Amino acid sequence: MGSSEGEFDARFWLLISAIFLGFVGIGTVLPALGPHVKHDLRGSDQVVGAVIGTFSVVALVSRFFSGPLADRRGRKITFLTGLLSCAVAGAVYIMPTGLASAYGGRVFQGFGEACLYTGAAAWAVELAGVERSAQALGYVSSGIWGGISAGPVIGHWVGTFAHAAAFQSGAAVAAFGLALLVREDFRPHPHTDQRGVYLRLY
Repeated sequence: MGSSEGEFDARFWLLISAIFLGFVGIGTVLPALGPHVKHDLRGSDQVVGAVIGTFSVVALVSRFFSGPLADRRGRKITFLTGLLSCAVAGAVYIMPTGLASAYGGRVFQGFGEACLYTGAAAWAVELAGVERSAQALGYVSSGIWGGISAGPVIGHWVGTFAHAAAFQSGAAVAAFGLALLVREDFRPHPHTDQRGVYLRLY
């Protein structure tokens, strides 16, 4: 069910706020991640690149999971799963396990981003109504890129990588709380098993 014609309702703006907070957290660790891996964890330049790139690879692959999850289980559960994964990433980043913590944090963060984006985009369109889907996606993108832009500023301001990682977890938890307030109208239906269709037809 979409918002009333002419303006978006409170649920839509709560979702956009949660999107913003989620991506603020993702962006917060960016300024200090490279120096943290290189100087604190004694990683080479190649390792720095691998750690940073892990996020993108995992985010790409995870979209093959997050899309079906949103259709089968719902947009809200997918979005909340992404936020939970981002909160876990912040904790993993500061575990005393050397480079494993950096790689692990990027894995959780990449998976979280995939679920965040997929759940947010589908949920926002349904809250806004298909006739305003482009406008809704524009606001979703504003929340994403606003968060990614503000995150590094906050990350630099908090000073250390550990503080940035803690802030990421806190931002994800705050976004989780906001998202819980948003009612989801979508009722998921499991994807049809194509083998079942074949058997029924023949």
